[in-house]
Amino acid sequence: LRDSVDLVDKLKGMIIPPNYSLVSFDLTEMFTRIDQQRALELLKQRLESDADLSKRTALRPSDIMALVTLDLSLAYFRWNGCYYKQLKGFGMGKSTSSPLSNIFMEDFEEAALANYLTGDDAISPSEVILFWFRKADDTITAIHNSHIQPLHDYLNSIHPDIRWTKEVEQNGQIAVLDVNIIRSTDGSLNFDVFRKPTHTNQYIPFDSHQPLSHKFSTIHSLTRRASLIPSTESLKKTEMERVKEALT
Repeated sequence: LRDSVDLVDKLKGMIIPPNYSLVSFDLTEMFTRIDQQRALELLKQRLESDADLSKRTALRPSDIMALVTLDLSLAYFRWNGCYYKQLKGFGMGKSTSSPLSNIFMEDFEEAALANYLTGDDAISPSEVILFWFRKADDTITAIHNSHIQPLHDYLNSIHPDIRWTKEVEQNGQIAVLDVNIIRSTDGSLNFDVFRKPTHTNQYIPFDSHQPLSHKFSTIHSLTRRASLIPSTESLKKTEMERVKEALT
């Protein structure tokens, strides 16, 4: 997934059948638990199989691999007054952490979902797992109710460092990223903006000394979200009123 709007676009028009539930599986401590060596192997495979790489950069796959490996070798952090070299996973905030983690997780997911055993040779994994979308460490999927716990157990058995939590829709609703997915009785989906209970509506005060571009960016982001995520005119109007109230 690119963002919340992409999530809404992908789910729009879907019908979730009876006996299926919306479930969110979330990765715990994703960056720091990724297998570095496997991620580098996958990166090398992608670079070497990229027929258009030479059109985008003069660097050869071996050059890029050398630079990424050097970058990983210089990952240090400070804790309790001492400096440590990071030997496992990727550092939080490093520019290479997100793409390398995604490369690893895409391979993990592809293999996991293809090899999940449904318990019936006549039933394929795609029949019990209707879709699987992920943004960083957050996922949303629709699964047959009888496979929710077995799939969760299976995902946590694949790699000792890759651990997942799960959340099942409650009262026909589940939140992913900043989207509240609302499931109707006919299985159709509506969407609204989600805010955590601890949300305070605190944004950059317009009379502060922050750059004007930052303030306009806040307004643009909130109004864009209000126009693109809510799926009905009523929800759009309500969300825009919330934005006006927060920014007044």
